[in-house]
Amino acid sequence: LYDASLQYGKKPALFMKPGFRYRSWSYNDVWEESGKVATLLQQKGIKKGDRVAIWAPNSPQWVFAFFGSMRAGAIPVPVDLRSDAGFVARIAEKSRPSFGFSSRFAAGSGAAIGVETVLLEELESLTADLGEPEPVSIDGEDLAEIMFTSGTTGDPKGVMLSHRNILANLESIQHFIPGEPYYRVLSLLPLSHMLEQMGGLFMVFGCGANVTYLTSMQPAAIMKTMKERRVVTMVLVPQVLTLFMNGIEAEVARKGKQRTWDALNRLAPRLPMRLRRILFAQVHRKMGGKVEFFVAGGAALDPVLAKKWTNMGIK
Repeated sequence: LYDASLQYGKKPALFMKPGFRYRSWSYNDVWEESGKVATLLQQKGIKKGDRVAIWAPNSPQWVFAFFGSMRAGAIPVPVDLRSDAGFVARIAEKSRPSFGFSSRFAAGSGAAIGVETVLLEELESLTADLGEPEPVSIDGEDLAEIMFTSGTTGDPKGVMLSHRNILANLESIQHFIPGEPYYRVLSLLPLSHMLEQMGGLFMVFGCGANVTYLTSMQPAAIMKTMKERRVVTMVLVPQVLTLFMNGIEAEVARKGKQRTWDALNRLAPRLPMRLRRILFAQVHRKMGGKVEFFVAGGAALDPVLAKKWTNMGIK
């Protein structure tokens, strides 16, 4: 994070539209805001190795809380917003947090965490007058975060990830997706999962790109944001790609363009990607005209679905 702030400085890193217009935070802002959070935690008596729960929706404030916890030497324990209070209580019992960040959108506003919590909606006002934190020495082998996952079956298990674990994963990803500063990423999946953290946060900060957070997960709001922000890529699960494609194909059927659609899909595989985008220019315009690729994970991707997207010139 510090290296990113030095390298990219005033370049926008985070976007969100809480009202009628977008707010943006630069790389310098993220460094400064996370430092204020670290100072807040230190004032609360949080020391290196203490656990800090984060139970809230994706937002710039989530990012401040996450990096701020690390800068205080604490170990973030991200919790999926959709978790019920009983599940959160079990996570708290296993991870024993000393402090928590919650949200008005979390069930019970964080009471299930069982320790003092701060609402992320109030975070910036609480830390407005705080300065730089006391520096904490962090080693690659130190625990970076505890990610609770049940995999496919059973009770949730706390996966202990070191700073070196996360950096090794990021370096591996960069062999396949080096990342470009012009990338505009839309964050859809929860930051309480490693897939979104790696593809929608760490990769972004690794290449000087920017990421936009949503205030609504309604399909219409997603498409509107894609258009407004001219999104280049997203990390998705196949189910979301299916929902998007179903919406596109329903629109084709409604307009009586099925025969044209089928003909374009027969022609597209014979053309280079650039020309495929021209063939399906109308669809691209609805998504902002700049989507280059999707990253899909979390479940098997149906080859038929993948082919429909690549036909349109989206990798």
